[in-house]
Amino acid sequence: MIARAMSVGVSMLGLLGALGCTNGEGNEPNVLPDPSGGSSTTSTSTPSTTTVAEASSDSGSETGMLADPTPATYRFDCVDIQRIGDADGTAIQAQLLENTWGNDIDEFKLNIMLEVESRDAAAGEAQLGIRSGVGPDASGLCSEENTISELISVAFVGGETRWAAADADGECSVPAAGTKGNSYRMELPPERVVYIYAEDDDTTTFNCTPDEAVPDAVPIRAVQAEVSTNASEDTIWGTLDGCLLESDAAALCSCLGSCSGSGPDDVQTEGDCAGCPTGGTPLGVLLGGVNPSDNCTTVMGAPAYDLTIGFNGRRLPNVPTACG
Repeated sequence: MIARAMSVGVSMLGLLGALGCTNGEGNEPNVLPDPSGGSSTTSTSTPSTTTVAEASSDSGSETGMLADPTPATYRFDCVDIQRIGDADGTAIQAQLLENTWGNDIDEFKLNIMLEVESRDAAAGEAQLGIRSGVGPDASGLCSEENTISELISVAFVGGETRWAAADADGECSVPAAGTKGNSYRMELPPERVVYIYAEDDDTTTFNCTPDEAVPDAVPIRAVQAEVSTNASEDTIWGTLDGCLLESDAAALCSCLGSCSGSGPDDVQTEGDCAGCPTGGTPLGVLLGGVNPSDNCTTVMGAPAYDLTIGFNGRRLPNVPTACG
């Protein structure tokens, strides 16, 4: 079902991440790696007057008082897949997804957004949301309505950097231990779903379900994520884990970045993907050769794929509002 009121929609995964997923390096299930030891409608963000003590530059040569920038929204500029199902990031399926997502991100067809709505430094808490955006550029994004869910209460730690920029090609972030920025930690239960939406320039959705009651987006469950900022809080790095049910993958028809139809009205009339764009194939078929993994299968109580990604992103010039 191509839901979007035939206007705007949002990109896939958004946010992937899973409570109970390993990081692909043998770390304990359900626990993120601990790096501390080693045309759209938009509204302009107005920073809070609350201040926090932190480094005034990434060099750390000076300290100062910076305004709390919330509400703020960050868009993922880079995603690298480290694990999918029982395969690591070197698997051909993982490389295909990573390359496709990378191209879609560069062309603003996939816009995974992290919203920091507010935070309380004294209480060590923040309110975060994961959204998918639609629009031509960083200043012209709106939030696809099917991907907007309730805000999430997360842990906030000021003056602690747990993730930073990666030097190696193909990597978006690496574990770090510093005091130049701030960090957030998110954990969602298995029943909580994060939807990731993506669409082509002609509004054709890249992921579609024939079920009219289900959003045309990738459903990621049991999300677990850790995010760090630089000193000025205009850049983020982090890791995100999630679970994709095998049944969801079988029911979702994906074009993997490019449908063969000529437009949003060019749909399949029969088969498993009837009602979806021409060229869409069940995601479970596209993942052929990759099997559900033990960790997420245990977490979800049904066959499921672990999905682990590294990411980085930049703060948008405004806080996107819902697409209308």
